Amino acid sequence: IQFIEREEAIIYPLGYEPLVASKDAVIAYFEVESGKKLVKIDQYVNKGDILVTSEVIDSNGNVRHTYVRGKVYGYTQYYKEVNITVEHIEEYMKPLAFLKALLTLRNEIAKEIDQGEHIVTENILHFSLVKGTIVMKIQYTLYEDITRA
Repeated sequence: IQFIEREEAIIYPLGYEPLVASKDAVIAYFEVESGKKLVKIDQYVNKGDILVTSEVIDSNGNVRHTYVRGKVYGYTQYYKEVNITVEHIEEYMKPLAFLKALLTLRNEIAKEIDQGEHIVTENILHFSLVKGTIVMKIQYTLYEDITRA
């Protein structure tokens, strides 16, 4: 006979509160277990819009409330900028300066996303190296859960 440790089940609180957009986005995917969707895929939503509600209509036409649980994923936009000061840089070191700035911004974005979320596009808007300062601006499109705070 072998004994194993018991694993506790994860119990999620159930509530009637709607799922609300925490940021502006374009809806990409629903992972909703219960509730009524009020928006569609590819629809643009603003921060504060109700995405999934507890109100459902039964077969008799009566409004009933059900628990709301799930996630809504969307495409969001972020603009990031980095300024890095360097002592002296030769012409042959400019690609390394570019890479350092790029990786610095990617690390910043990586801290903001959770598991299951990712970078969709990365557009470099500006890169310059003037008087010992590296400046880079990037626009990111992320696929993320827009219902988390």
